[in-house]
Amino acid sequence: MTEIKSKNFHEKLNSIYIFFEKLLFVLLIIVFFAATLLVVYGAISKFILFFISPGTSITHIALEVADKILLALMFLEIMHTIKVHMLEDNFVNCVEPFLFVAIIASIRRILIISLEISHSSDLSKEFVFSHYMAELGVLGILVVIFVVCIVWLRNNKICS
Repeated sequence: MTEIKSKNFHEKLNSIYIFFEKLLFVLLIIVFFAATLLVVYGAISKFILFFISPGTSITHIALEVADKILLALMFLEIMHTIKVHMLEDNFVNCVEPFLFVAIIASIRRILIISLEISHSSDLSKEFVFSHYMAELGVLGILVVIFVVCIVWLRNNKICS
């Protein structure tokens, strides 16, 4: 008899946990959606700013717009991961969506470093330049490793 009560209690506790988990996921999706809209709005305003103010560099604006678009893609990938987790009862904890986010984040950082290098007057110091080059090298290797991991996961059918 106590086992039945204990089982019912655990089932109710589990259902309450699942309810709050899904509620939190819905709130996260709303927050990420709003953040994505704000980032896209910022990218569009930067792009329009280029045509309004003639003193800005096309390279600088292009990198800023690309940076904002890649940030929006990261948010969309996180929202997709949350949606997949919510909709599937038999969710396999898969790392592939997070690898995509890592690739996008690494490319964002590469673009930001490129912008810093092209517009910095402080690169006369050899240490600063070698630091940037080392970081670019590490990021490039990370992107290759992430892509190899995704290919390996897909070939071994670990992630669907």
